[in-house]
Amino acid sequence: MTRIKFFYLAIGLSAVIVMAALVAEANVFGSDLRGQTDIADLPKALGLPPQSTQYHLYSGAINGSGRALVPLERQVDVFNNGSLAPSATYGINKDHSTENARFHENGVITESFVYYPDADSIGHLHIKSKFFADGKLQDEDVRHIDGSPEKRTTILASGEKHVVEYAADGVSILDDALYVPDACCSDLIVKVEKRFRDNQEHQLQHSDVLNADGTRSVFEFDEHLNQVRTEFWPQDHKIPGTVITEFYPDTLHTRFVSRCDRDWNTIEYLRTDGTLEKRVKISSTSVRVVIFDSTGQKPLFEQSWGMVMTSVDSVMVWRRYLSDLSEFDDHGNKVRTLSYRSDDALLYEIKFDATVGGIKYDRAIFFYDAAGFLKTSKYFLLATDDMSWFNQKPDREDAFTPAANIRQATPSSMELAPLDLDPSLPIPPVQRSGH
Repeated sequence: MTRIKFFYLAIGLSAVIVMAALVAEANVFGSDLRGQTDIADLPKALGLPPQSTQYHLYSGAINGSGRALVPLERQVDVFNNGSLAPSATYGINKDHSTENARFHENGVITESFVYYPDADSIGHLHIKSKFFADGKLQDEDVRHIDGSPEKRTTILASGEKHVVEYAADGVSILDDALYVPDACCSDLIVKVEKRFRDNQEHQLQHSDVLNADGTRSVFEFDEHLNQVRTEFWPQDHKIPGTVITEFYPDTLHTRFVSRCDRDWNTIEYLRTDGTLEKRVKISSTSVRVVIFDSTGQKPLFEQSWGMVMTSVDSVMVWRRYLSDLSEFDDHGNKVRTLSYRSDDALLYEIKFDATVGGIKYDRAIFFYDAAGFLKTSKYFLLATDDMSWFNQKPDREDAFTPAANIRQATPSSMELAPLDLDPSLPIPPVQRSGH
């Protein structure tokens, strides 16, 4: 068995803790001796004949169970009749918790026990783990300091994993989940999970089920077992085709419905009276938000948000910024659009059906300087909706200086409100040509 070779700290001339039968190893492995004796006196405490003992002083090393060791952690190896295999280790961690582990002859871990760092010097078992022959986890039992169950993980021969988490009473279940291998990937995915509230009633709060046809149904419940959120996902948890519905608390009134297609996630937010409050369309690169009047029929204004790379603490990240803001009249007709740069500075303002000198123009565009003063205005008698008119020769053009003191009308604070997206809502992936 190959041992981790680090600096060895010899403490006196102790010996490897041995016993002709396996009694010595079992005693060290199955109980926490930290509160009973110093690690250097383990042979004497167990009534074993002293032989040479190896003590390890680790610095960022990895022990046999794959757990990182902190500096100054100590560990003693326990052998059978001087043999290196099979073996057990007894370690004292920096937080004064202790860990016992047993290994196969080939060095692969087979069992481990971790004890709480108790001030009263009594060893309270924290984690008991068993491993398959290849060293992968088979069963893990986590206990509260009073010995009651906290979490139990069991790996089945089929590769499925069953995890149960308990409340502080050690009896009531907080989460019960079964994970299965993903058909398309190597990761495990939830087959069925039920999560309960941590209160006296322990009502069902969350349900996640992988259906027989590969689709997924997720439900969230309130304290009265009313549905507050439902999610339906297509096969393989793909985003296109996903439908998510959320309800107002303590009511059966829909708060929003989210529907995803190949390019957009369209979310319609409703008021408690059922009228449309706003419509949000999210893609991989942009967001559009339309706010409606009290009837839910006429738009009041529309925001368009773009994305730009920016530096945050020397790390480049994506940031959304308001790129366009459009306003509508009482009849739902667009009256003007403000376009902004990624640094929030105004680029230009477009007005619809502008009248100057008794002449009605289809479009008018106004350019402003960095200080917000009007520089140039251009008017077009005929304009198309595809913005191709933007580069055409205007039918009228005027120039201004800051002395004219003409500024654009400032939008309301509600229109300039920052984007507030639900981070749990799915976003369609980037679509690439040829795919």
